[in-house]
Amino acid sequence: MKKIISSLLVLTCAGVALFYFNNNEQVEIKPERASAINLATTSLKTSTNVSQQSTAKESKPDMLADLASADVINSFTQLLDGMPPHKQEKYLALNRQLFGALAFSDHKSYQIFLEQGFPSLKDIDYVAQYTRQELANMLFNNLASYPNYTKDPSLNLPAISAVNLIETIAKLETTIKYYFPNYQQGNPFPVTSQWPNGKRPAQITEALRRIILSNSAVMNHTAIEYLAQARHAQLSIGKENGNVVAVLTNLAKADKKLGGNNNISNYVKQHYPEHIETYANLRNDL
Repeated sequence: MKKIISSLLVLTCAGVALFYFNNNEQVEIKPERASAINLATTSLKTSTNVSQQSTAKESKPDMLADLASADVINSFTQLLDGMPPHKQEKYLALNRQLFGALAFSDHKSYQIFLEQGFPSLKDIDYVAQYTRQELANMLFNNLASYPNYTKDPSLNLPAISAVNLIETIAKLETTIKYYFPNYQQGNPFPVTSQWPNGKRPAQITEALRRIILSNSAVMNHTAIEYLAQARHAQLSIGKENGNVVAVLTNLAKADKKLGGNNNISNYVKQHYPEHIETYANLRNDL
């Protein structure tokens, strides 16, 4: 019963957000409003997490054919070597978005990551079959069934929801680069005054709507989900001074779930050198 109630609360919260945006086409999204909606959704998803954990242990997606040889895979490089170049690039692009965390270096780390949502090629290809809006709607409608994906139980739901959010963010950032060519991952989302004529373009506003919907379908349970949440937090939408603590908190949680991930730690050292102590404290407090 708690699971059903919590899921309905998530659906209601995200639904209100979408209703607002869909019925105010001429109204620019205010950063503080978008931030409040994301905060409310995150809070509800966190309350759902405890009741989801026991269910997740009882009903995990079947390991797909792509990962059937997991017992002989000892590194990310070895995994890629068994694929044609165009498939390698799918993983490499996703790894760049996810702070390099996918690049495991031993068999044990790979096994742990498989339990924590490491996406298969089937998961990645499934996401590519749909537009971000279409899949976000499908995942949104499936929230009450988490961690199972009723449309195709063989798929890894945490993985496809996380990959969909990452792809949605990537498309937003591609659009941002049209206006700000030097924009790159990790840069805060431009504030209203920075846009041409001091107004956010319509296509950016629409992309933000898709971000809200895609993010609402990503729970807070597995490492892959925490990594996707960290990327979302990294956009710093509505936060002129950045969103470092939220980024580091999600990275620390992912790191903890993975039993220690040197790639995540190295990313923090490289991109947040002034916050290394903060990250260490967050990691130790988990």
